Amino acid sequence: MAETALLDAAYEPRSFFPSATVYGQTRRLKNDDDLRQPVDRNDPFPNAVEMCVPTATIELTMWMHVYSSLGYSDRSLTFSAGNDYDDQGRRRQLLAPPTDGEGPGPATPVTPTLPETSREITPSFTIMDERGCMAVPDTTCVLTSSSAPNYYSACPEGGNLPTATKMTLRASNNAKCLGYWDMNDHVEMNMYPEIAMMEAVEFGFNVPQFSTYITDLPSDEASCPDGTKTIYFVVSSPTAGLDTFSYGVKSVTDHGKITKVRNSGGTLISPKRTMIAEGQAYTAKFPVRYDGGVAFDCFSAMGKPQPGPATSATPDTMGIIYYETAYKELFDYSTLEASSIPQTVRASCTYGSDQPSFQVSKMCAAHGEYTLQGTKAESEVRSAGSKVMVTDANGCRLAEVEVPAAAMSSTTPSTNIGAFSISATTSTRYFFDNITGIDSCTKLYAPAYAKVAPAATAPSKPVCPTGYRLMESVTQTSTNGATNEWYVAHIIYNDTTNETLHAAHTPMRRSRGGKAHAIGLNSWCLLPGNYSLNLWDYSGLSGTELGWKSGGVFLSDA
Repeated sequence: MAETALLDAAYEPRSFFPSATVYGQTRRLKNDDDLRQPVDRNDPFPNAVEMCVPTATIELTMWMHVYSSLGYSDRSLTFSAGNDYDDQGRRRQLLAPPTDGEGPGPATPVTPTLPETSREITPSFTIMDERGCMAVPDTTCVLTSSSAPNYYSACPEGGNLPTATKMTLRASNNAKCLGYWDMNDHVEMNMYPEIAMMEAVEFGFNVPQFSTYITDLPSDEASCPDGTKTIYFVVSSPTAGLDTFSYGVKSVTDHGKITKVRNSGGTLISPKRTMIAEGQAYTAKFPVRYDGGVAFDCFSAMGKPQPGPATSATPDTMGIIYYETAYKELFDYSTLEASSIPQTVRASCTYGSDQPSFQVSKMCAAHGEYTLQGTKAESEVRSAGSKVMVTDANGCRLAEVEVPAAAMSSTTPSTNIGAFSISATTSTRYFFDNITGIDSCTKLYAPAYAKVAPAATAPSKPVCPTGYRLMESVTQTSTNGATNEWYVAHIIYNDTTNETLHAAHTPMRRSRGGKAHAIGLNSWCLLPGNYSLNLWDYSGLSGTELGWKSGGVFLSDA
């Protein structure tokens, strides 16, 4: 329901049962203006009404009434899908009339033909408590057309007659509940922008939507509070930026809610993409309904998307600028060309050139069960080797998920999921064998093995903490220096079998950026051990093969 919807001041619901109490009501929303001309009502975000209900009341009645300005008084009107514009580019009506010129008839749903249709989303309603949990209706929606889906589970019928159903709230705060966080996932893959809706409701109405089981580290870098453990969330994407895929952590213990550990578009299975139109940058709105389906990434400008080649080149894709139109069926069925979408609502997609290839966040996680997921919704630009990981305070693996390299298409994202738990014993059983040089876990990140050296005033050298040795790195960037990166990994080496068991990133690294042929000097503090130096660059993204040519990295003790 749109915020700009017209208010009919004469409208007021009345109850014919003296014992019934009306706790709240929405405004009367119309889909045409005073001259009976169509007005766009495509906004999927709720126009909520706050109300107070007695604490002991858990059963309410939802009364719904959707009428037609076309004058029909039965339920033959439907909410079926079709093109958003008619031949003259005019917006269509909220309800579609019966087909073939039929007048009002029996209360039988009729599916209109494509030119007659108008509304692509069935009006629906819900009641949400102050914790974000939705009431359960006795009678759920029965759709007259599979192409006109509903957001919520309580729906009116298509004619001028009202509909009512009982809505049951949670009996206790400890009871498992459903919320926006359940409206879309890697299995359902529907049109609901659950992340965007949750952000809007949490910001606009102060109703919590996201789990607080994972929080930032205290500002003073102190230890995590009691009942929580220190974790590291690590993202590694050596061949593609972080805007080529999406990821997130859900708290199974906290009703399956999504935590603050996430990077996505309007839904958790969509990436956060950028679009450019006439020099202006926009954030692409996902999901997008088109070609009879739902796209979760920018879609091909010509025809249906197909699995793409193993390339990092940016394809010819576009996205939708406004949420109000992202959920309308805009694709031209006759030509199958997305270019038929009006230029005022679309833009060309691009990838950011400043996306990090390695990112670490130190956080606090409450005791409980969690899932970690990585999703790829793009078929042409690959993300080979990208991973999302969670470690304990020692860098030991709790969960590791490899992001799919490519999706089948923008309408069929691919998702990999892992699980982990946090308890009182997390990170307490780690030990390192000084004789064999082997530790007790598989490390994904080695936070303690390297540190930036303390500042010092020349000619004095930095003084490292006890147990650390001072090292210096000298970096000369290459011809395409802004793409150069390097990092040092801590190696666990088995002297008996002469093999590397695993290698874990350390904080000792150089992120891409800067100028060509530039020299940089940095001081570091390292613990004794075995290490490897790893160099790579992003020149391939721009179609060149410069690499580290004419550049290099030198490490030495001080």
